Amino acid sequence: MYKKLAFAFFLFCSAFNGYSIDLKKNVCIVKQGASETLKKSYEDMAKTLSNNGYFSSANALRGRGNSFGSGLVYKASDNKFYIITNRHVVGSSPVVDVEFVQEDGAKVSYVQCKVLGTTNEDDDIALVQLPAQANFPETIVPFKGQLKDGDEVWTAGYPGLGNEPTWQLGKGILSNVSIQKEEFGKGNVIQHTAQVDAGNSGGPLLKKVVSTVKDGKNTKTIEAYEVIGLNTWKARFRESTNFSIPFSRAEQFADSIITKKPGSTDSGLKKSTDNFVSAVKGGDVDKVTSAISLEMALNTCAASFPQLLKAADSETQTLLRGGKPEDGLLRLLALNIINNYTKKKETLTALTANNESDTKGNATLRYNNKSVDTKWAKEDGAWKLASLSGFEAKAGSSSGSKSSSSVGQAREGFYVDDPDYSNGVDLTYGLKLSGDITEFYGARWWGSWRFFYTQAGLFKQTEEYEYIGYGYDENDYWKEQKLTATSEAVVFSVGFGGQVPLAINRFQIVPTTGMNLDLAIGDEYASGGFAFLAGSKFGYVLNNGCMPYLQLDYYRRLTKFSLDEGAGEGDMPSLMLVRVGWAF
Repeated sequence: MYKKLAFAFFLFCSAFNGYSIDLKKNVCIVKQGASETLKKSYEDMAKTLSNNGYFSSANALRGRGNSFGSGLVYKASDNKFYIITNRHVVGSSPVVDVEFVQEDGAKVSYVQCKVLGTTNEDDDIALVQLPAQANFPETIVPFKGQLKDGDEVWTAGYPGLGNEPTWQLGKGILSNVSIQKEEFGKGNVIQHTAQVDAGNSGGPLLKKVVSTVKDGKNTKTIEAYEVIGLNTWKARFRESTNFSIPFSRAEQFADSIITKKPGSTDSGLKKSTDNFVSAVKGGDVDKVTSAISLEMALNTCAASFPQLLKAADSETQTLLRGGKPEDGLLRLLALNIINNYTKKKETLTALTANNESDTKGNATLRYNNKSVDTKWAKEDGAWKLASLSGFEAKAGSSSGSKSSSSVGQAREGFYVDDPDYSNGVDLTYGLKLSGDITEFYGARWWGSWRFFYTQAGLFKQTEEYEYIGYGYDENDYWKEQKLTATSEAVVFSVGFGGQVPLAINRFQIVPTTGMNLDLAIGDEYASGGFAFLAGSKFGYVLNNGCMPYLQLDYYRRLTKFSLDEGAGEGDMPSLMLVRVGWAF
């Protein structure tokens, strides 16, 4: 499972100056090498999530497979060129595309570059192999001097602008040369104020170094950039608080991968296999989830995802409502695996485990008197299950979890994560604003009780009232008599009540009832009273989470008082309010 940090990953930035030509030759765009099949799986799953009301996860999943970050050319001790970037930039993809944008706008691309290795979650570094023909006459060298707070630094990379990577250079200072917090793992990181934006994690943090050289009788001053870190994190709720991994750690990791002898084995594969088998037998969903590769989850669950989603347990629903589609998908598969390999008396056992390479391996398990072949791959620095022979994710197989219920959300208003605070706007001779606090309870018919529903609004009201006046009767005598008149008023209404939203796929029916306190102000009188309101909203949820709707409400004034001295209280009207609106 991914760490819940108080920090968000962002991809970072830069701006132009006289040194941008050298930087552009060494700083690149890194794109995950998702296949068209994988991209289609992402899109299909996003559509299913949206149809089931998980709009945050659907929107997050639509961008997967097209994400990009930044990277830096690194010349290793073997005189070959590599790309160093962040682990979260390459994700679980075994290959990435690397692109350099030249000063004249021309692009040099290297496609399907192999990801040689990534660190674990306590660090965030990845090493990418460039093809043999890639050549860089000059590279940005690591800074070997002493850093101190207040030093001027620069960030370089390709943040997104209109979903396209765009070159930028940012300037700031070192605000803390060495800071250590649990969120960053075991090592120290560099805090700085140089501009960073979503779009190029893995780009370098740079320091400008000034040196002098003699050219005959003349002395020249040369300025050059040297790298001190990899831009990786950004504080969520603070301005200009950004963090970089010291480049020395990135060098050490890269060199450990490059100098590793071919064919060397990793004894961790056998341990990972044993831990997986133990977790399955013990029904430990979290441990099984952490042992599965994302690629396996995508490939295994794609075909049966709509059915699996309907059997999701409450924790999976929470992950999906929170905009974490990968975590939810991994948990769905873990529940399925546990149920599949614990329903017979024979227990799952591990037999053998062998490394094919530094990043791939296989293991043989045994269940129900049959051998089960598995393949494993290195992901996030750990061995993850990549395939499981003879296994298919089936709808209803996750019912073995301790807590399960049918999925479902019916939402009104502004779609955010659960617990939900909604804001809706609709028109009815005026403006009505409404808000509610929501809790969801799933059923085949999606349903939820909504408590403390409040509303405040304006609408136009027409009513008759009586008054004492003088006029001619049928005999033409002038006399006092009761007269009636019609008056229009603007009613300000506040109230509270409850709702029970129901939905089938994208169609929503939202019955509502409540009590209102009204104040009606007209041309000739002002009055108030308590009213009963009941009705229903009928809507259809679009892909973006917005909902056009028709709302019908029955309004009945129950009590009434006059605010004008000597004026009659009038009647207590019954109205049918018709609203057409757009919840967003």
